[in-house]
This record gives sequence, structure tokens and C-alpha cells, in this order.
Amino acid sequence: LTLANKNIIIYNRKNNWPVVMGAGVTEFQQWALWEARYYFKSGYKPTTPPDIDWKWAKYGGWKQRAILQYAGTAPVNGWSADWNVVAVDRLGFDLFVDTPTPPKPPAPKPKEEGMSSKEFQQLDTRLKSIQTELKSHARSYHPDGPRKPQPAPRKYREYIVVAGDSLSLIAKKLGVNAGRYTEMASLNGIVHPFTIYPKQVLKIPATW
Repeated sequence: LTLANKNIIIYNRKNNWPVVMGAGVTEFQQWALWEARYYFKSGYKPTTPPDIDWKWAKYGGWKQRAILQYAGTAPVNGWSADWNVVAVDRLGFDLFVDTPTPPKPPAPKPKEEGMSSKEFQQLDTRLKSIQTELKSHARSYHPDGPRKPQPAPRKYREYIVVAGDSLSLIAKKLGVNAGRYTEMASLNGIVHPFTIYPKQVLKIPATW
């Protein structure tokens, strides 16, 4: 196996490197580093991604990382995925990026034509007449006044916890990915998502 003429990224964790490769091994520093260093424990991620140099410490001959994997198996759109920050200029090679087709230039605005004072007065009179007619028609269709606005549909429904339930199990019961338990925790203000109680009433997104 040869690595010549290939775009290479070395993926590892700092804590495991000296155990697996040896503390003095620096032969891989010529390639970009992809370091796994989680901001929280696996399954959670911060709201804002950290900087590429967050808690960076040199090892293995590398002076910087090119990719930071800051979260593992954290939820996204109902699935669990790893989350990364990438410094493209540190990869050592170009990434293929689709170049979007530039938008068409806007059509030229038509030239505005002026209106005489007499024409303006005639138009204003006509508009007021139309407005009066519309109000009259509206009263004939709604003699009791305008209809009251209907209440907006609820954005969530309720679920009562039973013995043996967990947020991830409830997600499965409702037919969604178990990793979406974090959405339930956030919706219900649950700080410790692994602790719920029987008869506890939970808000569930109406789309589930």
C-alpha cells in the first residue's frame, strides 16, 4: 500500500496516539490531522461549534489540526451523526466545490411616467368609489361583523409517562428516531434527560 499522490488525512485521538503508535512517532505529521476531541460526552453537542483550535495541544509532530470532531452521535434531523469543524486551508489539498450558477441580472425597471394633477384626482376618486363598494359587499356577506380569527393549531400534544419509560423509548413508541429524545428534553425543560417519572406529563411535537 502506498500513500503517494493521494489526499491523506490522519484521524485519531490525542489520548490514544502514544498508546497505539508510541510517544515518539512523528512520521505522520506531513499529512493533515483530524482530531476527535468531544466538547461534551458522546450524544451531545454545543449550540455553537467551537473554534478549530479549541483546547489544541501539540502531539505526534503536528503543530495544528485541520479538522476537529467536537461531537459524536449527536442528533440532526432525527438522525445521529458526528459533528466537525474544518479549516480548509490546513488540509493541504483543494476540495471540489460545486460553483453555483450566477443569478440572472434583474430585468431593467420600466420607465416611470408622470401623472397630471387632473389624472391623479380622477384616479383617487375612482379608488375611493371602489373602496366604498367593497365595504358594502363585505357587510352584505358578513352582517354580524368580521369573523373571529380561529386559534392557531397546537404545536405539541401531551404524553403521560408510564413506569419503565425513557425519553428515547418514548421516541421509538411514537415512531421517530430514538436520538430525538434530546428534542423532548429541550421542549420540556428537562436538564437531566435520563430522569423522568411515572405520571409526568410531557409535551410532544405535534408532527411526531
